[in-house]
Amino acid sequence: MKDWFVPSMGFGLFIYFMLFVILYTIKIGGPNVPLYGDGQQIAPPKSDTEKFLQDVSKSVRESF
Repeated sequence: MKDWFVPSMGFGLFIYFMLFVILYTIKIGGPNVPLYGDGQQIAPPKSDTEKFLQDVSKSVRESF
């Protein structure tokens, strides 16, 4: 049982994480957000939550 259960759980967590990344990217600036590119502007925030998410995204981008 261990031979298939542990890899299956790992793959399931990977899919869950990738889904979170995709939904987070769409939530920040809409469906046309480039994943790479310097100097391109993201859509202005419409709520406090979107502003917070953009601030988090900006700080992550600047740390690399």
